[in-house]
Amino acid sequence: MKPEKKIREILKKYLGDRVFWIEPSLGSTHGLPDAIVINHDDILTPVELKHDSILNGRWKVRLRIPQVSVANRLIKNGQTYHVIVGTSGGDLYLARFDVSDYPIRNGLFSPVSQIGDPRHLLRSLSKIGRASCRERV
Repeated sequence: MKPEKKIREILKKYLGDRVFWIEPSLGSTHGLPDAIVINHDDILTPVELKHDSILNGRWKVRLRIPQVSVANRLIKNGQTYHVIVGTSGGDLYLARFDVSDYPIRNGLFSPVSQIGDPRHLLRSLSKIGRASCRERV
């Protein structure tokens, strides 16, 4: 099973009908986020899924060029962009990008928060405030 598929299964299990898949299968869209989630505050939230590693509480941004373009357009228009990163060990992390991060570029390091229990995903997608991804390592 592809690692990103495992993250999709977790979202389906814990978010049910609050997740809408933009990408019906892996790699089938041109830069759009994988899903739209109705978060804990009943706000539509774009979510990208990635399988990657986390180093010292940070994720090195690795998005395809079209994904960077779409993320920057969303952020420029006031939307917060979320990336759920799943690791080989099965842990889930949340990276959040907003206007303070514009423009997103590959190679920046984003602080992430660990999602200890997938049942808390909706609440995690609703939290406001975090450090900027501007810091380089």
